[in-house]
Amino acid sequence: MYKKREVSGKYYLFILLKFFEKLFFSYLLIFIDKLKRTDLFYILTTFFERFILWLIEVFSIMYNYLMIHYTLFYFPYILDLHVIIHFIL
Repeated sequence: MYKKREVSGKYYLFILLKFFEKLFFSYLLIFIDKLKRTDLFYILTTFFERFILWLIEVFSIMYNYLMIHYTLFYFPYILDLHVIIHFIL
């Protein structure tokens, strides 16, 4: 009989990390390819500008996900803790 498996969040995190790893290495290959052909300063600035913008986008997505997750799942506990600390003080 087929038993349904539960997929953990680590599996999705692994897929996400593999995706970002491939994206990073594709940027690296584009950088190396352009390095062979054109001016070094222009390539360095455009590559790092794109990479920094990509990092900002990734961290903003992760931050938004974490804020939504913690707001939905842990907000009642945080609120209770806040009320308890308020009464103690």
